[in-house]
Amino acid sequence: MRIVLITGEQECDKCRQAKQIIGRVRERFPQVECQTLRSDEPEAEPYGVVMSPTVVVDEMIVASGRAPNERKLVAYVERVLGGRGQSLS
Repeated sequence: MRIVLITGEQECDKCRQAKQIIGRVRERFPQVECQTLRSDEPEAEPYGVVMSPTVVVDEMIVASGRAPNERKLVAYVERVLGGRGQSLS
């Protein structure tokens, strides 16, 4: 599984919030590949970013112009990975 965060050229509060959420997901699911791109980078072009932050999970945009819902993102990752995350307790 791969999560891509695409931020603006200058990170805003929403971009920083999205980065924190994705960081916590990465801590819980170390097998998830995470990447951060700026919207002006060529690698971000295929995603057709209109607003930042944009969060892409396995080539599907799950949030645009806002940080993702952390609970929903964790639930999705758990479903896809079959609950193979690390307990945070």
